[in-house]
Amino acid sequence: MGTVAVDTSGDAIGLRMEGQVMKVLHDHFAGALPVAVTGNSPSFRPRGVVAIDNSARPSGSPTYPLDVFAALSADRKRLSISVVNPTETAQECVLNLAGVQASGPATVSQLTAPAGAPPVAPARAWAVSAGRRPR
Repeated sequence: MGTVAVDTSGDAIGLRMEGQVMKVLHDHFAGALPVAVTGNSPSFRPRGVVAIDNSARPSGSPTYPLDVFAALSADRKRLSISVVNPTETAQECVLNLAGVQASGPATVSQLTAPAGAPPVAPARAWAVSAGRRPR
């Protein structure tokens, strides 16, 4: 899949963008139990004829345009929430937890493009900034 970045001599020097994403997913969601996510921002219904231009049930989620996923760790002591913004603009996301009692510190892991990078990545690898900060 080409998730490792290599230098001109072929030595591994780090993870490409896809590798960073796979690492974050593995570190936070491996063995986790999915949790239901709801929202109040349904995706728009595209124009066209059903079964020709689009499906009877449009893709998307009630968190449009954000992609939100949540899961409990296998021991049910940690809740991980993934929020992906596929747009070029900042989006607001308000989290309301129901059925759980949050306690203790929270940590945010964030993958971002370098400052000044084009909104759509060219077909070459650029370094991804992976940061963790306590909340």
